[in-house]
Amino acid sequence: MNRYLSAVLAATLIAGLTACGGGAQVAPSTITASAATAAASAAPVRTARAVPDVAGKTFTEARKALSAEGFVASIAGKNGTSWTGGVDDTVTAVSTVPAAGTVTVATAVTVTVNLTQDEYLTAAAKPKPTGLAATLPSKFPGYPLIVHGSKLDYRVASWFEGKLVDDQVVALIPGVYTPYNPHVKDLLAYYELGGDGDSIMRKQYMPETGGAGWPGVLPGPEEPK
Repeated sequence: MNRYLSAVLAATLIAGLTACGGGAQVAPSTITASAATAAASAAPVRTARAVPDVAGKTFTEARKALSAEGFVASIAGKNGTSWTGGVDDTVTAVSTVPAAGTVTVATAVTVTVNLTQDEYLTAAAKPKPTGLAATLPSKFPGYPLIVHGSKLDYRVASWFEGKLVDDQVVALIPGVYTPYNPHVKDLLAYYELGGDGDSIMRKQYMPETGGAGWPGVLPGPEEPK
């Protein structure tokens, strides 16, 4: 009889321990599932949106436009090499990867710009134009340039006769010229010398410089139209 009771008690004890062990196994799985649910609910939900067209904007403007749509912009030169360091407004966007109009949930966008970083650094190291050289080329795209003096208005051509090397003059603005010196390659330097040509153009755009003037001098055939 005693042996029977001992056996029953032992069986009951094992069953209880087994039940407790089973409960201990359920609890961790329940906690893990709850944590996963909480983590999923906390993760941000990305919405698909189109990459804006930023071509032609400065890189600074392009970055702002992309940021407004939830994108993070990086920069690559026209040779495909990534940039390090800053930029200025001479650096403009050409295209993007992904391309403009692409609908995506991604955040990274690479902006390809008009210069390589080496080109940018070389230009930045050059002295900045001052005076007329800093303003007139932007008002008259394509100027200054070298043209032939013999193809100009007959009054200007006569004025320069015998004064030119290889019949070359620098067109500073439409209708205004100065002799070209082969030893001075930087055409921007010629603005400070003044020019000869149309009196109205000289008075309006180069009033502080010297030179001869005639009314109604039109741009020569080699100048921008």
